[in-house]
Amino acid sequence: MKRNYNLELLRILAMIMIVTLHYMTFGIEIRQSSSLAYHNNYYWFIYALCHGAVNLFVLLTGYFQIKSTFKWKKVYKLWLQVFFYSLLFGILLSILGYYKLHIIDILHILFPIISKSWWFISTYIILYILSPFFNKFLLNLNQKEYKYLILIIVICVILNNIIPGSYFIDNYHGYNILWFLCIYTVGAYIRLYDIKKVNTYLYLIVYLICSLITVLSRFILLNYLHKYINYFDGGNYLYAYNSLTIFIGSVALFMFFKNIKIKPIFYKLVTTLSSTTFGVYLIHEHFMIRPLLWNDIIKIDMYYNDHKYLFLVTSVLSIFIICSFIEYLRMLVFKKLKV
Repeated sequence: MKRNYNLELLRILAMIMIVTLHYMTFGIEIRQSSSLAYHNNYYWFIYALCHGAVNLFVLLTGYFQIKSTFKWKKVYKLWLQVFFYSLLFGILLSILGYYKLHIIDILHILFPIISKSWWFISTYIILYILSPFFNKFLLNLNQKEYKYLILIIVICVILNNIIPGSYFIDNYHGYNILWFLCIYTVGAYIRLYDIKKVNTYLYLIVYLICSLITVLSRFILLNYLHKYINYFDGGNYLYAYNSLTIFIGSVALFMFFKNIKIKPIFYKLVTTLSSTTFGVYLIHEHFMIRPLLWNDIIKIDMYYNDHKYLFLVTSVLSIFIICSFIEYLRMLVFKKLKV
């Protein structure tokens, strides 16, 4: 299959979006009523723009895996990558005195996937292991049946939003295997049958509109519909992987990147950075690195009032580039060792 550099670029963007989300959740504690950004609608708009990042990774998985062969070697390599960073930072930070290890921490370090030290990786591996069985189901559907399946998913998402607490899809805001299978289904459909092509930039407009609706829903609930706040998850009910706006916005952004063209001069850079994205996630989201990163290295409170947006962009890109470089070095070492 010809390499899709445009979708590899999307993989890079999705990871930058994830780092941005973590900047805002762990850095500014955006969900706390006392946080600096709680009433800042610009921040919540950025949060909405980035919230579909996990969906994008799963869409990419469905798109590529529906026509790929399952390999246990890939599971092993992913486990090895996860275990390497889990053990490396566990030993390093404890020796340097940044973290005092308890029994539960040692178990997390030694069994990172089972203990869900990185929730996405644990769920992703389950998705990948299930993929050959799920693919057989999807490939046995004709296009009409497949469309009905996606329609059922969309209806459940709509009901989930209209009736918060009903959990037609799941009760974890999309943080589990059920939602991953739903998104995987959509990604696989796009690969098998595609979506009727429209103007490429229309997809981008849909993505932006969905993000705007997401932040507007919160603004309206907070300012005009106070009595419904608790019913609608504190006003954040659309800030979920399985919300209708985030779901549609994710698919729209995926379709936008699927239809754009990248100049050959960027192929090597895109390929290299794309291959490091999981490493970026594993490094900056290690349970021992996270508090050190956001509390001691990225001191957001010191810069919030003066250059908050510039600091956001600089911090996110710096984290991505540094973590990407670390992962690139790991890949070179493992290649030399033929691991």
